[in-house]
Amino acid sequence: MVQYLLWGVITLAMNAVNTALSRARASASFKYHSIMAAIAGFVWIFNQLFAVNILYDIWHTGNWVLFCILVVLYMIATVVGSVGSHWFLMHHFEHGSSRVGARLE
Repeated sequence: MVQYLLWGVITLAMNAVNTALSRARASASFKYHSIMAAIAGFVWIFNQLFAVNILYDIWHTGNWVLFCILVVLYMIATVVGSVGSHWFLMHHFEHGSSRVGARLE
């Protein structure tokens, strides 16, 4: 059970960081973009370790009810991670060259 909840948190983080990475690409800051790209890669590989293990267990046990529950958890985590990150970044982080749409003159 803990493994599934931890995977949900990692999935939320993965989507939050991917949203930040997308926003960083649209900014004028190479530093912001570089940091978010590195973090996104780390979180992605960490997520894959959990996801592959969970899917392997489901496939071999045939627990499709658990699979359906995890699909719902995945969908909730991805939406909350992405939208929450977007809101947080807009209101608390992106200023100056980190702002989406900022251009270097």
